[in-house]
Parts: sequence; structure tokens; C-alpha cells
Amino acid sequence: MGPVSINSLDNPLLKEFARLQNNRRFREKSGKIAVEGPNLVVEALKAGLFPEAFLFSADYYENEGRDILAELPGQARQFVMPPALFKKIAQTETPQPVAAIFWFARPEYEGRLERVPALAILLDRIPGSRQHGHNYAYRCRSRG
Repeated sequence: MGPVSINSLDNPLLKEFARLQNNRRFREKSGKIAVEGPNLVVEALKAGLFPEAFLFSADYYENEGRDILAELPGQARQFVMPPALFKKIAQTETPQPVAAIFWFARPEYEGRLERVPALAILLDRIPGSRQHGHNYAYRCRSRG
């Protein structure tokens, strides 16, 4: 099944993505999180989080996105949008070409933290992280 095109900010999925980015209470209530950037999407997949939807810039999907597309679970919904629209939903200064909505609270996740052998850090609403959040993630991974 191919991707679905999104051409308007009025799309309900984009509205949900924005709420997940900006509203901690909504994230906690829905059990979902918005992730932006190829590295974070791949890391969320490796961590075993269940994806609800993937959002791609059309340029990325058509070209360099092939690597990440090969790693996506078959049941995950895929959406593409023009680069200008993707830029509007992105919160980074240099918009990443892929984003996703993942479930972080699901019944099958019960007890998962007890089985994690390594340290896990979740950064949420750190001052300056909007511009430099990728640096925090890099520093955490590089010092492991």
C-alpha cells in the first residue's frame, strides 16, 4: 500500500501531530509521542515502539528515504506532503524530512522498563532543546 498525500494543515493527522509536539498533557492522555528526524524515528523503531503513522516530505520519500522505508513495519500508515507543508509542521530550525507518531503507552508495553538492561533518558521541554535537541541526543549516545 502506497503513501497517502496530505496537502493541507487542516488534515486531522497534522493537527494531532502538532498537539503531540506542543501539549504534554495530550501526549500523556493519548499515550502517543511525535518524533521528528530520521535518526529518532529509527531509534524509536529499534526500541520496539509501535508506530501509528509516518510523515514524509515528498522529496525525501522519492529519493534518500529508501533506507528508512525498508525498515518500516508493513502495517504502519505512510503519508507524504510537499516540502513547504512539512516545514510548517516541523519544530526544528532545519526541518527534518521524516516524522512519526508512536505509541509509548500500550498494554503490551507493561513491564518493558523492568527488562531494559541499559540506561534510557527521555528529554521533554528542556530550555533551548527546540534548537539544540539533537545535540542532547547525540551527547547521550556518544557517551554510552
